[in-house]
Amino acid sequence: MDYAIIRDGKPAIIFECKKANDQLDINRASQLSRYFATTDARIAILTGGIRYKFYSDLTETNRMDREPFLEFDIRELDAPGIKTLEGFAKGNFNLDDIQIAASKMLHIAGIKEYLGKMYQQPDEAFVRLIAADVGYPPEGERMTAPRLEYFTGLVRESFQGFVDDRINSLLEGVKARQNLEVSIASEADETDGSGEDDRQEGDIITTVEEQEAYEMVKAIVSSVVAPDRVGIQDTKYYCSVVLDGNSRQTICRFRFGTRVKNLCFGPFAQEEKYPLESLANIADYADRLRESAASYLQG
Repeated sequence: MDYAIIRDGKPAIIFECKKANDQLDINRASQLSRYFATTDARIAILTGGIRYKFYSDLTETNRMDREPFLEFDIRELDAPGIKTLEGFAKGNFNLDDIQIAASKMLHIAGIKEYLGKMYQQPDEAFVRLIAADVGYPPEGERMTAPRLEYFTGLVRESFQGFVDDRINSLLEGVKARQNLEVSIASEADETDGSGEDDRQEGDIITTVEEQEAYEMVKAIVSSVVAPDRVGIQDTKYYCSVVLDGNSRQTICRFRFGTRVKNLCFGPFAQEEKYPLESLANIADYADRLRESAASYLQG
C-alpha cells in the first residue's frame, strides 16, 4: 500500500506501507523506488507502522539511496528522535534543510560503521594513518611487514583500551549517582519512614537503574553492533535490551527487584540469571553481552 504527502500540488514525501512485523527489506521496496524516480518527491519512507526507514537521493540525484538516512521505532523514540521528526511537521518542512540533515546523519552512520570495523580489525590504511601521525617507524626507515604487524597489534589494543576507558568512566558515573541516591533515600526513610515502591498495579515504568543499565549494555556491545540498533523494551516484570526493536533478538534482560537484581540471558525456558551487587558488575559480563549481540548478526 502506498501513500504520498502533497505540498504545493506535488508529492513531497511518499510512503510504502508493509505489515507491522515486516523486516522492511529495501530489496522488497522496488515500487517505492520506482515512484521516487518518477515523482518530485525527495523523501521516501518505508514502514510497517512501528519501524520507519527514511530515504532520499543523497548518493545519486533522483535515485533512491539503498541505505536510510534515518531509522527509528516508535516504541523507543527519545528526545533527540522527536526533535528530528519535528522537521517533517507541516509548519517546519523545508526540503533543503532536511536533505542537509539527512546527509549529515548518513555520513555519521557510515563513520560509526567504519570505526566499529576498525575496532574489531584495523585495516592497513587505518594503521598506516595512525603510524604516520605518531611518528612510526622512525624517520628514514621503512614500514616493513613485521613492523606493520606489530603496530597493528598496538592500534587494536589502544582502540579497545580507549573504549574500555570510556565504559569505565560511565560506570564510575553510575556508582556516584547510586551512592547519592542511596544517601538521599536513607535520609528520607529516617525522616518520614517512607521509601516503599509507589508503582501501582499495572504500571510499566522504566526506572533510572534500568535506563542506566541499558546505557551501559549499549556502550559495551557498541564494538560489535551500531549503538542505534540497540533498544530497550520494558514490561511489568522485566526489562529487555533488544536488537532492531525485535523482542526475538533479545541481548539480555534486567530483572531488578527491590532487594535482588539479576542480569539474564537466553530464552525464558532456559534463562540464565546472574545476580548483580551493583550496576557496575554488568561490566563483568561484557564478553557475554557482546557474544549475545553478535549472535543475531550471523547468517
